[in-house]
Amino acid sequence: MRTFIGFDRIAVDPEVLGGKPHVRGTRISLQRTLEVLGQYTDRAALRADYPGLDEEAIRQAEDAHAAVLWQ
Repeated sequence: MRTFIGFDRIAVDPEVLGGKPHVRGTRISLQRTLEVLGQYTDRAALRADYPGLDEEAIRQAEDAHAAVLWQ
């Protein structure tokens, strides 16, 4: 499993989700994280449905996507 400097909640593991970046300790991809952020207006409801997405995991997922976009 690989993690990234500044993104300790984001991991890449060839045995999890086919190697897609995901929230460490879950099977929630970064792509899915952005999709659910667009679907849920209430963060409490989002966390109830996706308990692996705490505020820090959400922040890091957003920041990781931004870092990829600006490379």
